[in-house]
Amino acid sequence: MNQVLIRKAIKGDAPEIHELLKVIAAFHHEMYPDRFSEGHVKYSLPEVEKLIEDEGNFINVAIVDELVAGYVIGIVRDKVFFIDDLCVGESYRNHKIGKLLMDSVYQQAQLNKYEEIQLNVWNRNIQAMAFYEKLGYEPLKHILTLKITES
Repeated sequence: MNQVLIRKAIKGDAPEIHELLKVIAAFHHEMYPDRFSEGHVKYSLPEVEKLIEDEGNFINVAIVDELVAGYVIGIVRDKVFFIDDLCVGESYRNHKIGKLLMDSVYQQAQLNKYEEIQLNVWNRNIQAMAFYEKLGYEPLKHILTLKITES
């Protein structure tokens, strides 16, 4: 694989980011079909463009051969940097791109003197949990649910 460039997202990256959001949506639907409807994407293309243009957000992309190989979307809440979404395209996985994107988040958080970085990960996404734990993240809380069924 060629060299990876991590940079701030630009509006022209939005269509490729949106395609990766579709990959995440399909993955979430497979894991939790009762919670994620098929074809439902977290952000529409115009919403991705708006996120990129909003200076209050942090969106970095990983570029390989002039294509978006992955992205990370971050939002600052008080002194906490919240990772809203992270995705690396399937053909680019296992090349440390996710780590490079997460390193860019850490550098941004350090630079701005944020207190911590937080993110959510679904329990059935065992690979993601292992990835984040390898980077030093640890569980903060668990949300438990019970489905109500008709009697």
